[in-house]
Amino acid sequence: MGRAAGKKRKLGAVTHDEVSGYTQTETLFKSNLFKLQTDELLREVAPFKAPLTRLEKALRELRTQLLALPAADVWWQRQKSGSPTASHPHLAHLALANESVHMTWHAPTKVDLVGSYLLRTVTAPELNVDVAVELPASMFLEKDYLDQRYADKRLLYLTHLAHLLSTAAASVVSASSPPRFIALPHMQAHNWPRCNLRCLGARPSAAYNNLVRLESQYARVLGLLHSTFSRDASGALRDAAVLLRVWLRQRDARQNGCLSGFQITLLMVHLLHTRALSYSMGSSLATCSSATSVSQAPIYAPA
Repeated sequence: MGRAAGKKRKLGAVTHDEVSGYTQTETLFKSNLFKLQTDELLREVAPFKAPLTRLEKALRELRTQLLALPAADVWWQRQKSGSPTASHPHLAHLALANESVHMTWHAPTKVDLVGSYLLRTVTAPELNVDVAVELPASMFLEKDYLDQRYADKRLLYLTHLAHLLSTAAASVVSASSPPRFIALPHMQAHNWPRCNLRCLGARPSAAYNNLVRLESQYARVLGLLHSTFSRDASGALRDAAVLLRVWLRQRDARQNGCLSGFQITLLMVHLLHTRALSYSMGSSLATCSSATSVSQAPIYAPA
């Protein structure tokens, strides 16, 4: 009876995933060899073959260090002649837009992992981990969106933060490779005037307004990405995102003005919402559909 039951389990009904795989191999890949090559490519560029225990530990230590950094009085002052003066020597080389910037520096309000590492769409050999720090709201005044004040405070804050990490004892950040930070400020988007740069007179400051508005929406966009990929039960959407990143890298898409991996992932979310893609698609079909959309649809407004 035990042997018969074992044979019965081995000869069970074909699962939905197996039927889907057979159908994709026949209709999309056209050959078993192409399907095998695609699967092998995904295995080669996936950095998650084994648990990244050391990296996860380092990230937890980094978060602990960021939240425990001491407060400081930080300022920068432009001089009529000579180099600018600053509260700390590592801030004197900065080129800020305003004559002077002063703020009380505090540790980040929030530290999160964001980007392709958290979505599991990062591709080898360029393994990067995006750490987002939320700047304290107490640093900003109501009208800091005027005249590059926000950009100056952000640069001053992150420069001091990078210096503290690079000089901290037993820091997990190497001093030979300075860290890069993504600022996620907690600024409320509201109806600002068309011109927020007084040097332009009455002309609208469209590029600067767009910069501040985009940075105030990062947290919302990241939440949208995570919620979208969390519904990808089969993993085909993640595989398609990885294949598209490899496709962009082969075309040297790291040049200025080209699509980034973050932008191509947002495009896939847009195609899902417009039903040009679906969760039932295989990775190959989702990749082809997304690449076709990039080549055919205008993804930016002409100047």
